[in-house]
Amino acid sequence: MLVTKGPLIFTTVLCISTGVLCQQNYNVTYSSTSICGLKGSFVDMSCTYSYPSDRQIRETFWHINWLSEIPTDLSLDSKYQGRVEYLGDKVNNCSLRIKDLRESDIKEKYRFRLRTDDPKGTFSGSEVSLSLTDLHVTVNPATVREGDRVTLTCSTTCSLSNNLTYIWYRNTQPLSNIHTTSSNTLSIPSFRTEDNANYSCAVRGHEAQPSPSVFVQSWQDYNVTYSSTSICGLKGSFVDIPCTYSYPSNRQIRETFWHINWFPDTPTDLSLDSRYQGRVEYLGDHTNNCTLRIKDLSESDIKGKYRFRLRTDDPKETFSGSEVSLSLTDLHVTVSREFVSAGEKVTLTCSSICSLSNNPTYIWYKNSQPHKHTADNRLAKDSVSAEDAGEYSCAVQGHEIHSSPAQTLSVRYGPRHTLASVHPSGDLVEGSSVTLTCSSDANPPAHRYAWYKETGNQSSQVGSSQNYSLADINSGQSGRYYCVAENVIGQNRSSVVELNVKYAPKNTSVSVSPSGEIEEGSSVTLTCSSDANPPVHTYTWYKMLEDHTSQVGSNQNHSFVNISSEQSGIYYCVAENAIGKRNSSAVQTNVIYAPRNTSVSISPSGEIEEGSSVTLTCSSDANPPVHNYTWYRNKHGSEPAWLGQGQTYSITNISAEHSGLYYCKAENKHGVGDSNTTLLDVHYSPRMTSASLNPSGDLQEGDSVTLTCSSDANPPVHNYTWYRKTGDETVLQGTGRMLNLTLNLVPGVDGLYYCEVQNKVGSENSTGVRVSLPDSGLHRGFLFSALGVISAVALLLVVIVCWRRQETQSTKTSRSTDSNTQGHSDRVYGNVSTIPMVSGCGQGVPADHKDDEDDVQYTSVQFKPNKQREAPSQEEKVEYASVQFKSNKQQDVPSQDEDIQYASVQFKPNKQREVPSQEERVEYASVQFKSNKQQEVPSQEDNVQYASAQFRKSKPESNVPEPPLSGSSQEETQYASVNLQGLSAATQ
Repeated sequence: MLVTKGPLIFTTVLCISTGVLCQQNYNVTYSSTSICGLKGSFVDMSCTYSYPSDRQIRETFWHINWLSEIPTDLSLDSKYQGRVEYLGDKVNNCSLRIKDLRESDIKEKYRFRLRTDDPKGTFSGSEVSLSLTDLHVTVNPATVREGDRVTLTCSTTCSLSNNLTYIWYRNTQPLSNIHTTSSNTLSIPSFRTEDNANYSCAVRGHEAQPSPSVFVQSWQDYNVTYSSTSICGLKGSFVDIPCTYSYPSNRQIRETFWHINWFPDTPTDLSLDSRYQGRVEYLGDHTNNCTLRIKDLSESDIKGKYRFRLRTDDPKETFSGSEVSLSLTDLHVTVSREFVSAGEKVTLTCSSICSLSNNPTYIWYKNSQPHKHTADNRLAKDSVSAEDAGEYSCAVQGHEIHSSPAQTLSVRYGPRHTLASVHPSGDLVEGSSVTLTCSSDANPPAHRYAWYKETGNQSSQVGSSQNYSLADINSGQSGRYYCVAENVIGQNRSSVVELNVKYAPKNTSVSVSPSGEIEEGSSVTLTCSSDANPPVHTYTWYKMLEDHTSQVGSNQNHSFVNISSEQSGIYYCVAENAIGKRNSSAVQTNVIYAPRNTSVSISPSGEIEEGSSVTLTCSSDANPPVHNYTWYRNKHGSEPAWLGQGQTYSITNISAEHSGLYYCKAENKHGVGDSNTTLLDVHYSPRMTSASLNPSGDLQEGDSVTLTCSSDANPPVHNYTWYRKTGDETVLQGTGRMLNLTLNLVPGVDGLYYCEVQNKVGSENSTGVRVSLPDSGLHRGFLFSALGVISAVALLLVVIVCWRRQETQSTKTSRSTDSNTQGHSDRVYGNVSTIPMVSGCGQGVPADHKDDEDDVQYTSVQFKPNKQREAPSQEEKVEYASVQFKSNKQQDVPSQDEDIQYASVQFKPNKQREVPSQEERVEYASVQFKSNKQQEVPSQEDNVQYASAQFRKSKPESNVPEPPLSGSSQEETQYASVNLQGLSAATQ
């Protein structure tokens, strides 16, 4: 165990619990407050403690931190875990052992701490500092000659205990017991050549930390002398190692240098060592001075032992002086008393772990400013005052840039310079908040404050904290106030402050004239009123906008002439006097007006497809808001159609019929506003698709026909596709934007044609159109049969018409209504209608047409089966005939020489008859003689006849579906058209 010998130190421990005074029957005693230990070894800090006999120990531990935070048990500190051992107990022993000593251990101050069963009592002893040292051997004399008395000393940088036993080694082997001594010296009475060797030392119990070895050699007439073999320097600064040397007068110096390495290598000039380049300076010469300067000192510099070496012109004589050890230190300030009160004595010490050389002068700094120079390392203050408190540091003259860290000197004193202040300062405004603050210079700080208000000759306490606040102050709280500050040393009273309460404008309000509703175009005045002392001298008007306010006036009254809706809004005024200003509450000017900017929006936006749902929304700017919305639809050439009421008008499952122009009316109690019309354009897929053949009628092989596809669609059809169906096969004929398909009637083109149309909404197929090449034998037979029937019927009709005209010659313009005739068992039924238009068959004409010889007849003859009759059998042949003679209703009266006849003959089966069997033959014939309704009146010589015949027969049902036809799906239809036109016929 390494401890510094010295008297026992009795320390009155400190009570750090707030509000609890230290008690004299608590104390901690250390054997020394400065402990010296060997690096890498261990050290024991001997300690005893006492406490009141009526208390019991609850906790004991050592710590290094002090007032900055709650102390932590040293054994729990990560830097010390496993290296500290508490050797004490809970009675009176508090010794501590620190093992494996390191440089970082000397930076701390160590304290013992105890806690009893008194919850308010926790006590710590004073500080214990720790210094570390290495062992090194010094030789006296520095230059040894044969027969000299040589003394070797095992030196340290701090004082170890005298109770230590030292062990000496020669060439790493322990010397005999005669050289083992309690002293740190080894004497060799008469040095001989055989004594030349490496010597080192150690402390018993710490043999693992021996000193570096020193080589001692005897010389004749060579000598190196150092002012000291132990040099202490400041980290980061420089140090000089003073040195002189001598050599035989008959020799000349060839080389001098300093080195640190010795055996077994050849010494190297220190100035050539990379670790020292630029940091060492040889201040000596080649005569007798060998002084060395080392600059920018660092921790690595203390690891070497420094020697001066010389070489003369004798190649066998090279001499090195003894070793010089280097120690480095930091400066730090210690205060003799941790707490000092004004008037007491205190001493500050500029400490280092080794003694600096050359008796330096110390410079003291207070709050970073030069304070005082001292010849030693102490700064004494016999009667300290509050002005002496501050941050103190020290430095060595010549090394001022390497000053110590600052140390705080805290001087305790009673309150002084007590001051009462008012916040905010200046005039006091009624309704505001005022705080009176009591400040005082005291150490420790004042722990009690009291506020008083003077009323006449009396004072009454009104507060008991450092700050006295008056919220919403009023004139009744005006008066004279002062405070008293107190700490454990004493108390002090402030001077008086006076509160004089004034008030800024208050109860500021805005009135509107005239009151009630404000209509656009009227005049309005806003008036600002306020109670203030002194009176208001400035009024300012503001309008509140969405993100800021805008100044609009600077008089007490703010007027609007011919007010508009843009001047609606929220207004307030600010009234200001010499004390302050106050805002009024806001008022709103609500200008009312009829609806405007009425518009219609469609949701959803974009294209509208048939079957979807659409909502029309009517929007309008109005004040008061619109209370009635009405919807209308414009129709071309007629009044708009009323649709309904409500802000929205919805159409579900919309169709093309809903397309059109829509608008709405918005109404409030001040008027109506119409929107612009909005087009509702409904898109739908193609429909009513049909295919037509042009030309129709009698076609011959080699003719050219055009198939035309038509459809109703929105948007318009963008693609047409034609197909031809023959039997079970459907063949694509063409696709694209063509709506016409042109065919040449050649073998292989016949079949059923239909088209498919498509827009971006959808597609649809047309009905089919049959294209067939003409069959000359069959069609010619049917045609001649039809013409024979037509001629016979026409002759019969002429006879009937002539007979009728004889009966009606007295009335030229009379008409005869329907005459119905029914047959009997021959299953033929007839219906004949005759409409005489002018006289004929040799009869006269009306008076206004006496000169005309035209003979115009319109006759209709129809033979139809009884609709209630049963269907005929397979062997029956049913014929139906209809003959019609009609004039063109829009043509002029024909001339006397014209004979125009129109005839139609149709043969049709009973509509309710079942579908004929394969053996049945059903024929239909239609013969029509008609004039062109749009043509001009024929001349007297014209005889124009038009005939049309149609023949149809049944066809067995097919299993392959075809596009729909304009007849039964089971029929095979053949069409033959015969037109007989007589142009410029012979006159009758």
